[in-house]
Amino acid sequence: MKKDQQKTEQTKPEPEQTGRAANGRFTKGNKAAAGNPYTRKAAAMRKALYTAITADDIKRIIATLKAQAIAGDLKAIALLFDRVLGTAQAGIDLLERLEKLEALLDNAEADAKANGGRDAEY
Repeated sequence: MKKDQQKTEQTKPEPEQTGRAANGRFTKGNKAAAGNPYTRKAAAMRKALYTAITADDIKRIIATLKAQAIAGDLKAIALLFDRVLGTAQAGIDLLERLEKLEALLDNAEADAKANGGRDAEY
């Protein structure tokens, strides 16, 4: 063995010290292997919500939101539309699109004049 290889093999910590097995997996009792505690808490809250809310509750909530939207509540309208239609995409700038189309038309007309009135071949 080379001197460098001997040195690195001697300085490698044992799996028990790193908390990992030889295959790289966490060993039993490693605190990092326990997972994210907030995920478990969120899952417990989600489960509690699912057990507390019935389909009839959801229908009443939707009816209330719908009534608020019909009454003119802008936040209720936005929320209802976002949920039913999906979040609105960024608006299309029609003026910008019109200017691009006009530029293309101007270029096509200039090409036609340069070709003696014949259509350009594409």
